[in-house]
Amino acid sequence: GLASRKTYDEQLQAQRDFVTANQDYYRLAERRYRIGIDSNLTFLDAQRSLFSAQQTLITDRLSQLTSE
Repeated sequence: GLASRKTYDEQLQAQRDFVTANQDYYRLAERRYRIGIDSNLTFLDAQRSLFSAQQTLITDRLSQLTSE
């Protein structure tokens, strides 16, 4: 119903915000790695976190679509 739709919308927005934050972290980690401040491990961890956040967003969106 309407209440579950609102909950899904709020969850999706929160996950979109989380993806955006991870994109910022990834860009910063990449820059820091390229200029030699951070290790490759930090950069790879940022990449993994971004991919995980994106995958969760996709899964959440799929759940919303299949419940409609």
